[in-house]
Amino acid sequence: MNLILDREFLKSLFSSEKEKRIKGIESLINRDTNLSSLNKRFAHQKEKDETLLTLYTMAFLHKNGPKSWRKLLEKGFVDDDWTDLAEVKLELEKAISPTKEVMETIRSKTFQNPVKYLREESKSKQVIEGKTTFDCTLTLNNQKKIFIECKFTSDISYQTTYFTTRNQIARSIEVGLASMNFDVKNFYFLLITPAIYMEYPGSRLYYYKMHEYKNELEALAEDIRTIQSWYDDKNLHEQLETLSKHIGWISWEDCYDIIRNSNFTRNELNKLTDFYNERLLIRDDDDSLPF
Repeated sequence: MNLILDREFLKSLFSSEKEKRIKGIESLINRDTNLSSLNKRFAHQKEKDETLLTLYTMAFLHKNGPKSWRKLLEKGFVDDDWTDLAEVKLELEKAISPTKEVMETIRSKTFQNPVKYLREESKSKQVIEGKTTFDCTLTLNNQKKIFIECKFTSDISYQTTYFTTRNQIARSIEVGLASMNFDVKNFYFLLITPAIYMEYPGSRLYYYKMHEYKNELEALAEDIRTIQSWYDDKNLHEQLETLSKHIGWISWEDCYDIIRNSNFTRNELNKLTDFYNERLLIRDDDDSLPF
């Protein structure tokens, strides 16, 4: 099976170890599905793999230029004006180390870990939280940054090893924001999931955390410890309110809607449509393609 888009173009989108990453994708899509029942899940991993879904989606959006990104950001952050968007740098699987401030905050909470040996172990470990790998990061006009987390069927992690109340969304927001020296004005976090998991009542933890962070400033400050003082300081409430507005959530179906109305060849769009159809990520009213 071949890649949907040009190999070199797809490879260029990864932030590091580009050849290794694209070879991993090729190995994934070319696994033999005629295996014993014990290995069927391994063979069919490509059908649920989030990396492959992210790669194809972001590649199509990026290939169409700023126009597609503008439409995506308008869906995710409706209160902001994206008309001046001219330059977009895309990096897939970008790993960012937590700052010293973030590490100190995490370390101060490890004593609350209910597992005794982990409490003891954290005292002697120099690094108690490794790099956070973002599925996708966008740098807009060399200024604004969008940190993107992509999910297909999986949920967010509800803890880290030494800090058991630290969920994946809070970690991503905190690490990304700290990497920008807490420049809230230019920081954005975007979650992309299937539309079905956006429906109430939520079947995923991220459903509840996203609603909390977008609507309850106290919950946002409570889970992101490096900005906890913002809630107590009335002068910083505006910062916290801006952050909550810079947390967005869209669906894969939204992404497909943008792509299908963009300038791609019939062959390219047919292949992507088949890919999305296999994963039930096309809305019912999208049966007729604009050819």
